[in-house]
Amino acid sequence: MEEKSAKNYLFKKSKWFQEDIKREFLNEVENQHKHGGSSAIAIYGITRNPDDDNYMMVMQYAKQGSLRKLLDNKYNDLSWELKINNLYYIAKGLVAIHMANLVHKDFHSGNIVNEDMCSSYITDFGLCRPVSQDSNSKGIFGVLPYIAPEVLCGEKYTMKSDIYSLGIIMSEVFTGYPPYHYMPHDFSLAIQICLGRRPEIRCEVPQSLLDLMNKCLDAEPQSRPTAGALVNILIQFCHDLEDKKTELYKQVEEIKNSDDNFLIHNQANQTKSTRFNYQTHKQAIYISRFLNFQKLPKPVNAATSHSIELIEVPDI
Repeated sequence: MEEKSAKNYLFKKSKWFQEDIKREFLNEVENQHKHGGSSAIAIYGITRNPDDDNYMMVMQYAKQGSLRKLLDNKYNDLSWELKINNLYYIAKGLVAIHMANLVHKDFHSGNIVNEDMCSSYITDFGLCRPVSQDSNSKGIFGVLPYIAPEVLCGEKYTMKSDIYSLGIIMSEVFTGYPPYHYMPHDFSLAIQICLGRRPEIRCEVPQSLLDLMNKCLDAEPQSRPTAGALVNILIQFCHDLEDKKTELYKQVEEIKNSDDNFLIHNQANQTKSTRFNYQTHKQAIYISRFLNFQKLPKPVNAATSHSIELIEVPDI
């Protein structure tokens, strides 16, 4: 895929206080510039706002906005090829981060941006830290649906915790819906996640992709694949979609011809060009925040595996 020169720039204001600028803000700048790899949004430098003296990063402007915004605005235009390609770029970005012995720690669709329809870039390295420095003794910071169950329970954040977050992002890319958008993001949801609850699949998804997603969402961190393994699998999936003899190609073609799948995704979308519509519970929070849950159950997998479910969206 060809590199594109940036004509516009994005200014990101520092969220750190003045006394923390050297330690926190510059750490974020360095991590994103040095360790983000080709799948991290480009950072061109830093500047200072003369009005309030806050520091800002000067970054590449992503025309499509966040991945969440892309799914909201153009989900119905995303083919399975494009969905897999976006996930490939995201996994590739994680490889670069993990190879530097770092963890992202705030990995969700709002921190992934798109220049176009086919490639995603990781951003917001503010919490990115060496694995050895991580500690959850005073709580955690993030978006609840994307946080791995072991982290919710106070265990150390690891590279496999990033992989869990990517599994949640996969469910979002596959279905178009934000995870658990129809319910409060509270202690009750944290309990359910630890007991094996995962985002519902409200449309048909190729079983090969579901299986990969489920591996990323395993309650046992060591059972999740590495970012490098995901890159290799997603590359193979891209090749499989070009080969009519492969199982993935057959699964995708069957879904394309499925009337049920069309109806589920078009109950709120009358034409293919309309915006992807859904209702979000007023207590569903997709902004990173401080969380500190006590006495959560030990993480386990649900008794039944994730399967293709065509279910109704609960009233809000």
